[in-house]
Amino acid sequence: MTAEFGAPPRPLFTSSGASPDRRSWQPDGRLDASTAVVTGASGLLGAAMAVELAGRGAAVLLIGRDRATIDETARSVHEGPTIAGLRCDLASAEDIDAAADFVRAVGRPVDLLVHATGLSDPSTIGAAPVELLDEHYLLNLRGPYQLTQRLLPLLSAPRGRVVFFTAAGQAAPDDAHHSMTDAALRSMADTLRVELATSGRRVLTVATHAGRDLPDPGYLASLARTIVDSVIEEHVDVTDLLAGPGPRRGRTEQR
Repeated sequence: MTAEFGAPPRPLFTSSGASPDRRSWQPDGRLDASTAVVTGASGLLGAAMAVELAGRGAAVLLIGRDRATIDETARSVHEGPTIAGLRCDLASAEDIDAAADFVRAVGRPVDLLVHATGLSDPSTIGAAPVELLDEHYLLNLRGPYQLTQRLLPLLSAPRGRVVFFTAAGQAAPDDAHHSMTDAALRSMADTLRVELATSGRRVLTVATHAGRDLPDPGYLASLARTIVDSVIEEHVDVTDLLAGPGPRRGRTEQR
């Protein structure tokens, strides 16, 4: 389902009937009785994360700009307890405030907050208008900052996790604004990691090569599975994950 802002008229996420032990994750990798919020659900990364999280039993709230795409993502999830969609423009402070109020009205702690949103329009410092920089700043940095700030009181302790997607590799010559805001987002993740350390909550930064051209159809599904395995790992605190572009098919000799 896709919801508008405001308190839900009925509970979106029903109780599992058991009182989960919130001190640790389940050893089999299941996320039953967990709640996840995924931004950028209109994009490929957000959709892949939603499918993986719901498949492990988490209740998932999808946040994205485009309602039709969010609905499409929700329909692609074939298992899991509940998945709900919320249209929200992370470049809008008003939308973020309303989205945070909506999540709070659900009445459940947030175990996973995944930031998979991002804007990347060709730009150079020498030629691009400052308005384009403002747009990148609002969506790529300020939006995740404000939503994270609003949802931190709901982030469960000690197993709460925050995941930030960033770009891997060197900046492209015409990707100035995305590169600048992406670097700031990585700095934000590092700072938040230090702030949350004493509470046991963790922050994972995922640097990916997932762009317009994906190297393999299974890349996103494998990436999402690796990320979830990393955040629920109890014995090792995985802080940074660098995801390569994936295996490429070898050359075939022509005869």
